[in-house]
Amino acid sequence: MRFTEEPMWSFLTRYYDGRPEIDLFGKAEYILESCLNCDLIYQREILDEEGMMTLYEYYINSDVSLSIHERNPEPMDYEIQELRALSSRFGKRNDSMKVLDYGMGWGRWVRGAIEHGFIVSGTELSGKRKKYVHGLDVEIIDHEDLAESSFNLIHVNQVFEHLPEPLETLHDLSKLLSPDGVIHISVPPGNKTKKSVPKIDFHEHVVPPNMSPSMSVHPLEHINCFTQKSLLKMAELAGLKRIKIPLWKWRISFNPLKPKQSLLSFLRPMHRNYSPNCTSLYFTHSDDGFM
Repeated sequence: MRFTEEPMWSFLTRYYDGRPEIDLFGKAEYILESCLNCDLIYQREILDEEGMMTLYEYYINSDVSLSIHERNPEPMDYEIQELRALSSRFGKRNDSMKVLDYGMGWGRWVRGAIEHGFIVSGTELSGKRKKYVHGLDVEIIDHEDLAESSFNLIHVNQVFEHLPEPLETLHDLSKLLSPDGVIHISVPPGNKTKKSVPKIDFHEHVVPPNMSPSMSVHPLEHINCFTQKSLLKMAELAGLKRIKIPLWKWRISFNPLKPKQSLLSFLRPMHRNYSPNCTSLYFTHSDDGFM
C-alpha cells in the first residue's frame, strides 16, 4: 500500500489533523519486513532526515503532547524506585555519577535524576522540548558532541523504535558508557505484532484509528518493532550483555493508601527479570552480575 493511496492517506491526514503534505511521500509504500535471525520487524521505506524532522516538529502536535505530559510532569514512583536500585550498583555518591537521558522529551525522567543528585545530561532533537527543559539543572548535549562524554548510566526510553539505524546508535552509545556503566533500553513489546499486523485497518470507518502511538508498529513513527530476542541480539552485536536488578534492590514496600501502585511496584521488577516478553532491559559491558 502506498502512503499516497487510500485508505493510508486518509489515515495519515486524520491522524495528523491534515498537516502532512502528499508530495513528501512520492511513491513510498508501507511495507513491514521481519528479520529471520532475530525477529525484528521493521518498516522498509522510511522518511529521510528532513522528513523525520518535519514529522516530529510539525506533523505531531507538540501542544497535545505537552498537555499530556503536564498532567503528570513528575517522575513515576517506579522510576524513582529504579533510579535508587541502579545507583546502588556503583557504590559511589550520586553527585559523582553522570547520567544521560537519550531522547529526554519533556524531561520527566530528567527531573527524577536531578532530584536524586546525579550529574544529568540529555539529548533531544525537538527544539520545543529542549526549550521546555532549559530551566532544569540539565546539560543539553547535541548529538555530534556526545563522543566527548562518558556516563555511568544511559537511559533510552521509547526511542529505538523511532530510529533509522538502531544498531549503529547503540554502538555509539555503548562507547559512552564507563567501564561499569549501565544502559537501560525500553521499547514497546512486539511479541504479539506478527499476529496483529494482518488486522491493521486504515479505513475511514475506524474512528478513532485503531493504531495509536503506543502500538509496536505505526506508520512513520514506529519504524522498528522489537521482541526481547531482537533487543538481546542488537545488544550482543553492540558488545553489551544483559544484567538484572535483584528484586531486593528495588526496595519494594506496600502502601495501603495506594494498593494498585504497590502491586505494580512488585510486579514490574518481576516482569523485567523473568518475563520472556519484557522489552525494558539493562545492559553493561561486563557480565559480572549486577554488583
